[in-house]
Amino acid sequence: MNNNNSMETKTDTITARSTPGGEGAIAIIRLSGLSSFEIIRRCFYPYKEPKVKFNYMTLGKFIDPQNGAVIDEVFVVLFENPSSYTGEDAAEIHCHGSPCVTSKIIETLCNMGARLAEPGEFTKRAFLNGKMDLTKAEAVCDLIRAQTEKAANLALKQLQGELYQKIKSVKDVIITVGSELEARLDFPDEDTVIQNNEKVLKLLGETKGEIERLIHQGRNARIYRNGARIAILGKPNTGKSSLFNVLLRMERAIVTPHPGTTRDSIECTVNLKGCPVTYIDTAGIHYTNNQVELLGIERARKEISQADLNLILIDGSLPLTEEDFHIFQIVAENPCILVLNKFDLDQRVQEKDMPDIKNKAICMVHTSAMKGYGIKALETAIKDFLISETGMEDSLVTNERHLANLTKSRDALKNALDALRKGVAEELVMVDLRESIHYLAIITGEETDDEILDKIFRRFCIGK
Repeated sequence: MNNNNSMETKTDTITARSTPGGEGAIAIIRLSGLSSFEIIRRCFYPYKEPKVKFNYMTLGKFIDPQNGAVIDEVFVVLFENPSSYTGEDAAEIHCHGSPCVTSKIIETLCNMGARLAEPGEFTKRAFLNGKMDLTKAEAVCDLIRAQTEKAANLALKQLQGELYQKIKSVKDVIITVGSELEARLDFPDEDTVIQNNEKVLKLLGETKGEIERLIHQGRNARIYRNGARIAILGKPNTGKSSLFNVLLRMERAIVTPHPGTTRDSIECTVNLKGCPVTYIDTAGIHYTNNQVELLGIERARKEISQADLNLILIDGSLPLTEEDFHIFQIVAENPCILVLNKFDLDQRVQEKDMPDIKNKAICMVHTSAMKGYGIKALETAIKDFLISETGMEDSLVTNERHLANLTKSRDALKNALDALRKGVAEELVMVDLRESIHYLAIITGEETDDEILDKIFRRFCIGK
């Protein structure tokens, strides 16, 4: 792995449109690199000021220097390095949002020596020039792509440096412990701050616990970034499709009084109070020899393990059957909510009839999908589960790359702790500590390589 300071920082001048394509009142075109100011000087003529001031919007004409033709009336803002987004000399051109105008301006900038920016290249240069760490750079993309307010808030917390500060504090503790262990090796007769293994074990144990909390929150908070999958399960004719339609607020699945209408999984995504939730209406699980129904049942069984939460739908107007208990057994330890449906009819199912699954379930909710009864209570139970499971309010980690490296760092730290407890030589313990620090440094970008950077910034849009 290479330190990011040793990686090549391109100094050529890049340009791209930073606002969405198509027609609009205003479009913003970015320019960044060594030749930015020279290109602007050749293409832009201010109306009043003799020259463009830094950090001020200046009105004037944007022309094509090759023929003197005026392309548009624009505002230009200049940013002198290092006080720009990229840390380089940079400029923004605020023009009219015609695709024809923006294309002509970008073409002119390229004719004057700029080139089209690659996806995420402005933010990549900001990272390489020390304007932000890698967690903040990734948060820029996450914030742009956020589909809900809560997902945007998660990205904003990272953009404001909260994850970086947490990683730094964890890393500093490991570095401190490592330094003391090295001091013991170099100066065995000198007093050091950490004199015994009990203090070392306590410090490293607390730090490992901090990393594990980040991992736990991150694994679950991915729901708010990627969305949650919730499978609706039950035997035929329990009202799964009716409940599916009510939760979606639309007629998505066919509903008939005949059992077995749904023979394949149907899914649709909605915004449930800030979380993208995909509900899956599955085929009724029952005993059958029908090949088409068997395929649908097999898909329903697969959805159980893939879902973040399962809704087990029970027809409360009929006694429990062997098929109901079979479904309870299939769901086993997977998170589930029991939904006693058809509550508008005389009830034949009691809570005492299913003690095992009731104890394992998150909760039980009474509903009538046909009458709309209990739907708000069910949605509240789902939302409460997602929030409690994700720890979303406190979470800082939503990125798969961060999770992978946190896990590796935690494992290396665990190895160091195990080695210390077994009395392994401290030189070998230091190997594990350095490895733990290394993976934390990869998260923030203090240690990384071009391949990782290319993979990260490839996700960005052009112009950011």
